[in-house]
Amino acid sequence: MLYNLPGVTLTVTFGAFLCVYALYSIFKPDTLALTLPSGPAAAVSVGALGGVIGGFTAFPGAVVVVWAGLTRLSKADTRAVVQPYILGMQLLSLTVLAVTQPWTFGPSFWHLGVLALPFVLGCTLMGLRLYCQLSDFNFRRVTFLLLGSSGIGILIKSLPAF
Repeated sequence: MLYNLPGVTLTVTFGAFLCVYALYSIFKPDTLALTLPSGPAAAVSVGALGGVIGGFTAFPGAVVVVWAGLTRLSKADTRAVVQPYILGMQLLSLTVLAVTQPWTFGPSFWHLGVLALPFVLGCTLMGLRLYCQLSDFNFRRVTFLLLGSSGIGILIKSLPAF
């Protein structure tokens, strides 16, 4: 499916959407709320859309974060949905990569993985500490600031090819 889609156009559009959505979410009044479909069908649809978008942006979790924000999930519920989804997508991606391009997992892959591990663990502990200190309101604000920053990063990466 991704071979037939205009990848750069979709990536730029998605990056712009993340920026606009993040700004909207940060500044919208708390009284304004949307009612979205819920249940297994909605969850599967959001997960599938995240997988498709992740294929051309390398950011499948963004759709789930947007959905969690629109449905006004608490910070605990957001974390309980987003973290396993991202882990599952990463494991699925690594599995597909291992099957389709096993040469990717050469010595340089493992060397870079070992070098990155202390930074990943340190940042994870910092994030956990910050998570525990944030209220639901501030968690939402930080989440949308990071989401908007990701949108800017996607735009910066994609606009030269656009």
